[in-house]
Amino acid sequence: MYTQQRKLSCWPSCIIILMQYFGYKKIPTEKSLRRKCWVNTYTGTLPRRFKTVATKELQNMNVHYSCHTTKEQLSEHLRENPAMVLHMVDRNMSPHCADVDIKNQDPYGLHYAVATGIQSNVVTIHNPFGYIEEIDIDELRERMSFDNQYVSWQEKVLLALGMIRKHTVFFVKKRKVR
Repeated sequence: MYTQQRKLSCWPSCIIILMQYFGYKKIPTEKSLRRKCWVNTYTGTLPRRFKTVATKELQNMNVHYSCHTTKEQLSEHLRENPAMVLHMVDRNMSPHCADVDIKNQDPYGLHYAVATGIQSNVVTIHNPFGYIEEIDIDELRERMSFDNQYVSWQEKVLLALGMIRKHTVFFVKKRKVR
């Protein structure tokens, strides 16, 4: 299980987790993926840039971007395909990140993680903060809605401008060989 090394590196870390999950032999460093994803200190990586980089790095995979994803779509995809990247509210700190100032940081924020399966409406999440968790699909949808007190004012501005959207998912599946 990969653990992100820098604050706001959840996108690059999700690419590494996906590459490990799918058995890629050559995996780029988080540092090189941070450059490719254009990670900045205010927003991390924007979704469009992630899709571009993920599509390039995951060469034998299709990466499809979807907003306002329903519970049924999440469940169906996880039953048919092994992985997706989710945009959700999460605890916003990891003791593993060298550049995190835990004293001056909001305890929650927007975060990306990789879902790898569902069983009886419980979704398995590989969190770039270095752990695997199981979340009920209804709780997961709530965390993906950004309709709670944990979303910062900066993130609310990004939502209002349409730069990030609720229930955002990047579906990842192997390309069909023709």
